[in-house]
Amino acid sequence: MTVIGDIQGIITRVGPWFVQNKFAGAIRQATALACDVATTQLAAGLRLSQPLRCDSSALPSLAKDRNITVYPTESVDSQRTRLSQWNQLHKQRGTHQGELRHAAPYFLPSQPVVRIVHQSGDGLSATWHSFGTDVFGEPAQYSVLKMSPSNWDYDGRTSAWSRFWVLIYDTGYPSGNPRWSSEASTYDTAGLAYDGGTSYGGVSSAQAQDIVRLFLTWKSAHSRLAAVILVRPVVNASDAYVEPANAANYTVAPVTDHPAWGNWGTDLTTRPRNCLWLYEDNP
Repeated sequence: MTVIGDIQGIITRVGPWFVQNKFAGAIRQATALACDVATTQLAAGLRLSQPLRCDSSALPSLAKDRNITVYPTESVDSQRTRLSQWNQLHKQRGTHQGELRHAAPYFLPSQPVVRIVHQSGDGLSATWHSFGTDVFGEPAQYSVLKMSPSNWDYDGRTSAWSRFWVLIYDTGYPSGNPRWSSEASTYDTAGLAYDGGTSYGGVSSAQAQDIVRLFLTWKSAHSRLAAVILVRPVVNASDAYVEPANAANYTVAPVTDHPAWGNWGTDLTTRPRNCLWLYEDNP
């Protein structure tokens, strides 16, 4: 006799002699086989509700049920991760930590450092929110650093306190190789802002749009996404380490490593060459 399922296998081996005859045995086998089919279908149905185990075809339905947007350029691993964390993500929606955690899976399998920085309304301080890791194998960490005096005065408009800037550090963490910066690029005339072409710093227009939407859809209603900046490895003298604890300095004049005097929003020539603007909101 061919045994198909676990329950049928148990029924085949267990039972008193008077249910082992031809006809009673056939009834028992049929019942056991029906139970095996039912449990298999139940297990398959349960997996459809589990983003980490279900078939990828079920992910769009789960995304709709959990109010999580999946993006065309997003990997299946990223979709699974965000959908499995949907409850935690919604609890932190509208916070800068929540925005960073929501966007982080998009960059899998690497976990680059992503930062959000904003300046206080009085212009006296700047707050840096960081999420990611620069050590291979270490879990991503969230941290906050408040710099006073401020080291982030983007365009001199300190009263526009609700704006925030996103910096994505494509510096090779944790694998040691940058994800995008070694690929072909299409620059605009200034070489500093994404121009809607096919690729910029290796980032396609579709990828740039999805990265921006990850933050636009998860921010609070009162806040404003001012820019998304790809920070590439420092190679040349006109490049800059844009780090939270650094004070504003000139690298090669007029380039500065932070926009501490309102210069990055008003004078494009002062922006570091390794910082590529994927998005900029100019009201």
